[in-house]
Amino acid sequence: MENQAGLASLTALITYPLSERDHDVLAKAYDFAYQKHGSQLRNSGEPYFNHVLEVAKNCARIDMDIPTIVGALIHDTLEDTDATEEEIAQLFGDEVLFIVTGK
Repeated sequence: MENQAGLASLTALITYPLSERDHDVLAKAYDFAYQKHGSQLRNSGEPYFNHVLEVAKNCARIDMDIPTIVGALIHDTLEDTDATEEEIAQLFGDEVLFIVTGK
């Protein structure tokens, strides 16, 4: 399944030990972004989700923490989908909401 392969490619880049909770929140954020961006395409025809996954991978490559990687995965959901600040805070917490909104 492509969805799981993408998540595995992200977690493979994280060099520090991941707890079960870390894995769970990454999977939840990955699925959230994947579902929210759905069939959105970039002007090139590439799935929009590829952009947020690559941003998250870049964060993983430079050893950013889990909240930052989660924020990278969902950073465009407020702007480009029906996601709300309340939904993000409820699902991922205030720290991730701050990373996404800057407020």
